[in-house]
Amino acid sequence: MTALSLEENPMRTLFLNMTMSLDGYVAGPNGELDWMTTTSDPQLTADIMALLSRADEGFIGYPTAEGMIRYWADVARNPEASQGSRDIANTVAGMRTFAVSKKPEQIGVPNAEVLVAPDDEALTAAVTEIKQRPGGDLGL
Repeated sequence: MTALSLEENPMRTLFLNMTMSLDGYVAGPNGELDWMTTTSDPQLTADIMALLSRADEGFIGYPTAEGMIRYWADVARNPEASQGSRDIANTVAGMRTFAVSKKPEQIGVPNAEVLVAPDDEALTAAVTEIKQRPGGDLGL
C-alpha cells in the first residue's frame, strides 16, 4: 500500500460557526441565549446556510450537544419559527454530530456519537483522523 500525500488526499476543512455580540459576549449575564434568536436577519441566515450547507458532520461539546440538538429539532418542527430558522434547523439536523467529552457519556439524541478525548493530544488526533475521511466540511 502506498501513502498518499495531502495533495492527493486533501483534508476536509474544519470551520467555527459562533454567534456573539459585537462586544464579545456569547450569552447574557445569566447564561441566557435569547438575544440570538429574537431578530431574524435574512442576510445572516443566508450566510449561515452557505457555510453550513458545505458540512455534513460537526463537533460540539458535551453536554451542550444534547440541548442544542434537541433545540434545533424543536425549531425544525415549529410552524411559528421563521423559515430561516427552520432552514438552519433542518441543515443542522442532517449533520452527524460528534459530542466531545473527556470521558465516556451516553447521548440520547439521534445521529450523534460521543467522541472521547481526555486531553488535547487525543482530541487533535481524533479530529485529524476524522478530517482525513471522505466527506464535506466539518463544523464546530
